[in-house]
Amino acid sequence: MLLDNWVLKLASLTVAFILWYVVIIEEDPVEDKTFYGIKVNLINTEKLVELGRVYEVLDGTDTLRSVTVEAPGSVLDKLSEGDIIAQADLNNISGMNTVEIQFSCPGYTRDIIDISGNISNVKLSIEDKASKSVDIKYNMIGEVAEGHMISNSGGITLAHTRLSVEGPKSKVDQIAKAIVDVDVSGATTDFATPLPVYLIDKEGNTLSFDSVEQSVKTVNVNAAVLKIVEKPIVYNVTGEVAEGYLQTGVVESSLSSVKIAGSPKTLNRMPDVIVFDEELNITGATETMTIEVDLRNKLSTGIIFEDEEFDGKATVTIYIEEEAEKNLTLRRENQQIQNVPEGIIAEVVIEQDMPALQVKGLAADIASLRESTLTGIIDVAEWLEQHPTESLTGIYSLPVSFALGEGQNAVNHVSVQVQFVEVETEIDEAAQE
Repeated sequence: MLLDNWVLKLASLTVAFILWYVVIIEEDPVEDKTFYGIKVNLINTEKLVELGRVYEVLDGTDTLRSVTVEAPGSVLDKLSEGDIIAQADLNNISGMNTVEIQFSCPGYTRDIIDISGNISNVKLSIEDKASKSVDIKYNMIGEVAEGHMISNSGGITLAHTRLSVEGPKSKVDQIAKAIVDVDVSGATTDFATPLPVYLIDKEGNTLSFDSVEQSVKTVNVNAAVLKIVEKPIVYNVTGEVAEGYLQTGVVESSLSSVKIAGSPKTLNRMPDVIVFDEELNITGATETMTIEVDLRNKLSTGIIFEDEEFDGKATVTIYIEEEAEKNLTLRRENQQIQNVPEGIIAEVVIEQDMPALQVKGLAADIASLRESTLTGIIDVAEWLEQHPTESLTGIYSLPVSFALGEGQNAVNHVSVQVQFVEVETEIDEAAQE
């Protein structure tokens, strides 16, 4: 019975199916719906890794700007972006380094009529993988507060000083170093903070590669901020020059003060004045001496010079001259007798050879001495204290003192013969005559 009139039966079945389909379409029509920002999932990427190669997606082709789905309206109402799967199998890379994007909607496969994206292929750049290590340097930005500094050597320390990068050879080859920007503007105290690490090319341009992995992306930075103070320097000369020579008293130095830096605690250990004495010994010297001293020996641990290029050396010149000598005859008119007791007349006995004073000192100091102005003081009262006598008559030898200036040293003792006469006796003798 089933085979009887089979043509008519098949025709009626076909007409019935068509009628059913028309009814369904009319009740649930096919529509289009667009979804945005669908990410393409790349699969089998490990194959390239096994070959020592890496890839980079070009032109953002791993993200679809839009995906259009054709399906019955009832199905589209249920769909969301999360239901759409877009993937590219890297096993199927073309000779142009493109991979076709395959679409699916799990759970709705039978109902979906068509899925298409705004692009159909993912574009790739494929090249050899490379890796290397680069130094991490810091770049100091700004200025610390006035009266403070950060040492160029050890003032800023990084927890890591090197990092490794890995990625496409063309990208890795551009990387010359890594930089950390450290802003010290207005700083007065030490500080520590984590900071991002930037990759830099040979020209100093910042590089940003999504396809390059770096082992260190942030680094802990410590900055030691030092306080600056200025200390005066005193040079004390010790010892005695050789006999016949004198120190002029002039001491010249290449440095009268020095600026140093350190933490407040270490600076408190420093004296207010830096003194050099033992280093400046002139014992036995016969000529001007130039001595080099090292200020570094005077600094406490943890203290540096503000000028970090300064080697700490200073020179001290101590002027030494041969002792000069001058002989001066004491003229009679320049002899002054003082403090003569009452009733006594005193006068210097005139001798053929007047006494001479020998003076030594620096040539500049004794150059002003003149016989015409050399005054000798004969102090009778002072002599009497040392030589008491019952009767101050007759001729006695009395010392002469001189008012010499600084640096003018009398070598010998000068004395003159003074005759003392009582006044009464002199009057009686005049009356007898």
